[in-house]
Formats: sequence, C-alpha cells, structure tokens
Amino acid sequence: KEQGRGFGHEVDVFEELTNQRNKENWKNILSDWVTKRSLGGYTYKRMNRRFAYRKDICLPSNRTKNSTRGAIIVDTSGSMGRSEMDESVRVIDKVCRAFSKAEITLIQCDTRVLDEHIKTFKRHDFPLKVPEKWYGRGGTAMYPAINWVAKRANQFDWCILISDMYWEIMYKPEDVPHTKVPTVYLGINSDPDADLRPPHPQTFYIPVEVAA
Repeated sequence: KEQGRGFGHEVDVFEELTNQRNKENWKNILSDWVTKRSLGGYTYKRMNRRFAYRKDICLPSNRTKNSTRGAIIVDTSGSMGRSEMDESVRVIDKVCRAFSKAEITLIQCDTRVLDEHIKTFKRHDFPLKVPEKWYGRGGTAMYPAINWVAKRANQFDWCILISDMYWEIMYKPEDVPHTKVPTVYLGINSDPDADLRPPHPQTFYIPVEVAA
C-alpha cells in the first residue's frame, strides 16, 4: 500500500473475495458529529403542545434539521481499494438523509485534485449510486485537496477526509495544512490505536475497518 502507484487493481480484486464491516457503528458517530456542526437544533417559535398547560415554563418544540454543507475528500490513489473508496458514497448517503437541505461536495484526489470529477450532491440526488469508476489511482498527496477546501472554507460547515493514511499524515502530521473547517480524518483500514490527524483545532480521527 505504501508504494501507491499500480497496486489499486490488485487491492480491488482482493477485496471482492473478502469484505468485513467495522464492528462499531462509526456512521452514527460521524452523523452525530456532522449534526452538531450544521444548521438546526431546537426552536422556541412554537410551543410544545405536550406542555401547553404549563404557563410558567417555555420548552422547545421538536428538533429541526435544516441544512448542512460539507466537503468529502476521497483518496483515490493506487493504495486505496475499490471498497475502501466506496465508503465515501455510503458516508454521503448517511449524512444527507439526515437533512432536508443538504449539499455535499465530493472531491477525488490522488496527487492532484481531479477538477473534472468534482461533484456536488443534494438531497434530491438520492438514491446515491457507487461510481462505476474512480479516477486518479496514482501516488498519494492529499495537500492539493486540503488546500482546495481551505480556499473555499466559507462554503462548508465541515470536511471529511477518507483515506488509508499512507501519506504525510502518518509521518509528519504537523506539516499537514489546515482545512479551516471542522474536519474528521476517516482512516480506512488504518491503525485503530494511532491518532492520525494534524494538530489543528476541531480536527478528529476515526479508524474504520472495511476489508480483511
């Protein structure tokens, strides 16, 4: 996996033979994280009818989820297998279904941002389908995608970076630039005991096992 270039196809074939889902419900954890960083919450505009007989207190009505704007960076280098990259679509599906107004930008990157394949998904795009082909499949350098998000930070509420972490984040996390938005580094089949994230505020690491 560290070699990167040229190994992607072999990883795809291997993963077709054996595929194991993470035992922990990491998607719920991620969805909760996104919810806390998106527009929505409790509203006091309408009284909760269950407590309408009380005149001395004001309780919130049902929680409302309005909108979320996120960027999802997918490592499409040769060290990433097909099923590993497919997790990005499943993440988008999980996140968007929780919001009536969702706008999620999918960014494919190996050593460069594949501008021609950047796609923005909205709620009406469901059901989402796994792409027939992932582009790139070369070496690994996530800096271009991170900087792409950082330059457009005012357009996003959060960022999720999906990768096996075989790049600088594993060796020199202090050199990784900041996305300038709350970010989760989703480590696909990476070390569950490590904390593979740069020392930036509101930056987190979640290990996920998707293939044996």
